[in-house]
Amino acid sequence: VPFVIGEPPLLVIDDVLMVDETCPGSCDGSLTVVDPEGTSFSLDGGVTFQNDGQFTDLCPGTYPVLMLNAAGCEAEASGTVGSPPPVLAAFTANPDTVLVSDPLVAFHDLSANAVLYSWDFAGLGSSTLAEPSFVFPDVLGGTYTVCLTVSDLNGCTDIVCNPVVVLDLLDVHVPNAFTPDGDGTNDLFVPVFNTL
Repeated sequence: VPFVIGEPPLLVIDDVLMVDETCPGSCDGSLTVVDPEGTSFSLDGGVTFQNDGQFTDLCPGTYPVLMLNAAGCEAEASGTVGSPPPVLAAFTANPDTVLVSDPLVAFHDLSANAVLYSWDFAGLGSSTLAEPSFVFPDVLGGTYTVCLTVSDLNGCTDIVCNPVVVLDLLDVHVPNAFTPDGDGTNDLFVPVFNTL
């Protein structure tokens, strides 16, 4: 009785599902092989296998998928894990140098991919607006560090800090007369400096 030995149908992976990493550099992406025939799965060309088709903690890149069924037949595919665009904090202060007599500064947001904002005005105040203004102390001049922390939809964050300079104004008074009578008042002919 003649008979024919045929070949089994070609094994093809049904689907490969990828999830990108949450933040650039977080390496928490995943790849899942979807095929009920699969019994062993590899992402390193068959060096190591696992019984589960889900691979986690993956960095961005393209991965070669190798699947075996119960008969030992192989199927190959590939999957790419991506990375979201980075969130970058940036801002300018207008002006970045003010006088104690007018210490109002407006901040202009230059961040990329940001949806949440947290400003720290040198520990003197805070804001969650994208472009706030702040009045610095009008008593003493100095350099104040302003920091902006931004977050994207995934909760990824970035921070940047820039200085704002507040200058004292000096009132210089040079007396046109002096009284050297030894009473300790106006005995010397010197200029007098006062902060405005």
